[in-house]
Amino acid sequence: MFQPDKSNFEETQIKPRVAKYFPMFESLAAANSSSSAFLVGDKLSFVDALLLNELEWTIDLFGASGLDAYPHLKAFRERIRALPVFATFLASPLRKPVPDDAYVQIVKAVFH
Repeated sequence: MFQPDKSNFEETQIKPRVAKYFPMFESLAAANSSSSAFLVGDKLSFVDALLLNELEWTIDLFGASGLDAYPHLKAFRERIRALPVFATFLASPLRKPVPDDAYVQIVKAVFH
C-alpha cells in the first residue's frame, strides 16, 4: 500500500489478486463448509486467521459487496468472526484496517 501513485492500486494490484486467488479459497470453503466451520479440517488453524484477515481487508477496500461473488467465503467469514476469540479481537483497537493516507503519512514521517 505504500505505492507512490496509489490512484489505481486497487484496480491494478488488488482486484487481479482477488480474481486469481479467491476462487481457489472459495472452492476450499465450499468443499469443507458442510463438515466444518473451518477452511481445512475440523479445528481452528493459522490458515483460518490469515484468510479472515484478507477477507476483512477486502471488505475494508471494496465494501460489503466485496465478497458477493464468493458466497462460501462470505459464510466462512461470518462463522470465523462469530468465534469469541475473533469477535473480541475484531472489536478491539488491535484490529488494524487497511492503511489509509493518514497512516501512510505517519509511517513516512517516522522512516524518513
